[in-house]
Amino acid sequence: MTNDKVGDNHTTFSKYHLFNIFLPFDIVVKIISYLDQDDCLQCMQVSRSWNATIPQYAHNVWSHLLFSPALKYSVHNTKRQVFMGSHVKFVELRYLQDEHLFYETMQTLAEYNCTEIEHLAIMLCHSTKRNYKRLLSLLKQLISQESNQEVQQQLTIMWRYPCMLPFLHILLEACPQVQKLTFIPEGQSMIDDEEEEAELDPTLSLTPIPLYYTSNLTYLEFYTAIDVQPQLIPLIQRSPHLEFLFLGSPRGKTYSDDSLHLLDLMKISTWCPKLVYLEVNPCGLRTEHRDHWLEQLLSKHKNNTNQPKERGIKSFLVSEDIAFGPDQIGPLIQRHANTLEYVGLGVNNEGDQSWAPLFQDLELPRLQTLHCAGTLYDDISIRRLIRKATHLQYLILSGYYSLQLNLAKLLKSCLQLKSLYLSQSNVSFDEDDVEEGQSVTDDSATNSRDLSNSNSLASSQVTHLFQYLDLHGSQLCDISLNYVFEVNDDFMQAIAQLSMLKSLRLFFSYENKYTNEGLVGFIQKLQGTIIETLDIYSIKELTSPMLDAIADLKFLKRFESGMMSHEIQVVNGPALINTIRRSQSLTYINLDHIFLTDMDIHDQDRIIDDDDCNNPIGMCLTRQLDGYTAMSSDFSNYCNVVITKN
Repeated sequence: MTNDKVGDNHTTFSKYHLFNIFLPFDIVVKIISYLDQDDCLQCMQVSRSWNATIPQYAHNVWSHLLFSPALKYSVHNTKRQVFMGSHVKFVELRYLQDEHLFYETMQTLAEYNCTEIEHLAIMLCHSTKRNYKRLLSLLKQLISQESNQEVQQQLTIMWRYPCMLPFLHILLEACPQVQKLTFIPEGQSMIDDEEEEAELDPTLSLTPIPLYYTSNLTYLEFYTAIDVQPQLIPLIQRSPHLEFLFLGSPRGKTYSDDSLHLLDLMKISTWCPKLVYLEVNPCGLRTEHRDHWLEQLLSKHKNNTNQPKERGIKSFLVSEDIAFGPDQIGPLIQRHANTLEYVGLGVNNEGDQSWAPLFQDLELPRLQTLHCAGTLYDDISIRRLIRKATHLQYLILSGYYSLQLNLAKLLKSCLQLKSLYLSQSNVSFDEDDVEEGQSVTDDSATNSRDLSNSNSLASSQVTHLFQYLDLHGSQLCDISLNYVFEVNDDFMQAIAQLSMLKSLRLFFSYENKYTNEGLVGFIQKLQGTIIETLDIYSIKELTSPMLDAIADLKFLKRFESGMMSHEIQVVNGPALINTIRRSQSLTYINLDHIFLTDMDIHDQDRIIDDDDCNNPIGMCLTRQLDGYTAMSSDFSNYCNVVITKN
């Protein structure tokens, strides 16, 4: 090979005709971009020419490197070393419990000029505290020291120190340009020898973190019990540009005494005036919707770096804890009431303070998502809050059996609502059943539920509600009802009147009074909607008429069913196969804890290879479903089946 380097001039043709024809460099790069890393390693075995030149075209494919003890991902795999270089931007070190291997991997990265890493993730690796200076030196070499507003440098650490805030001095000193820092202590300390505690400079825990260490931080994730006074507070105080903050427990004890100290949320918003997202121990609040919201918010702030940003917290997720309830959390919500768009309130320990007084008078004009998981309030207060939130689109209320929620009044007051999730709740539909200021005790809620189950809901009330919503332009298209005891045949028939319905999830309990005939009629009525996702869990049998009705839903893409406990759902196998064959839209079917009847899965003449023996039901279904692949987890008396369209 000559000294001419491939790609010095992207407009010239490649001297090393990789595909036996002369192609421009950028065309070859485009072709190789469709390969993955394993494909590249295979291509290098084609010939000496390919072995020498493939790495030069595959920089984009190898910009992300993973290292673990497995030989395939080991630093000792010399085939991977030729793909290292300054083009590597994301490196993940995972499960390197051998300290020598951990440092050997980092040293190899430095030797191969991987010195412009933008995101370094160290996940559950091992290092004794006496080696922190070595770690400091290697971090300085690997993390790019150049300040670039277009590149958001990230450092993710999942470390086995239970509470190593002094260690943050090392990370921040080594990487002063880092903007996103995630520090997740995991499990117990890896240090068995107590004498090693002295190896880490003890003054680090008491020395204030210099401002230039944190001046670039915009994102800090620190999930652990907070040792409030001596360590974390100075870090937050010295992060004036912080926009996203994730914290663990809001309480902790100082080293000097045993007194309890609580995190002062009002001070945090003062220290970090640019804060837009705050999470404090979000127990039960991390949902798919939350993840999607956070991703959108991060993208929005990344793309608007040069534009002035509005001051004020937009998203606040917090869980109550001991001595940390509405009195401590409420003032922050009130201060940022005009900017809050997402509010999540959960409970770490059993909540004993009511949010009703705050909800009664609180106005959140820009609120789009409200998530209450186990918090105490009453029907009147939550409806007042929702009625004043004119931009509310996502409502999640869960874990509060003693609440009697007037669903009719609630839904009629917010026609703009798109998504409703109710869990472990009691609902009513009478416009006059709850008077102003009335609260429902546990006994009254139980009596109401018993009365509801014995007499069933008045069909006219629930039917009138959903007719009203459909006729008056309700935007409600996504409904999840999880152990809502009043769901019965009439309730389901009424929901099916929502012509805009796209997604419906029903999780039944033993207290729900429904019939198989009612379920069939309900599914048939869904033909008048644009339903795309349907989940029906905890029904004992998925009958042939139900499956026939599902096949007729012309917009349905995803269907899930099964049992959530140790019980088993019976499913007719031939009817399931016929449903998938008939459906013109189904792309995903998930069935949990089911028993397939009338299925011959032991036809030895049809077994293809050993994989059939490990996945007999899945292979049997795959053979009978052209264009679909079925995978199953088979147990002695039930199975789990996932069927996807190819």
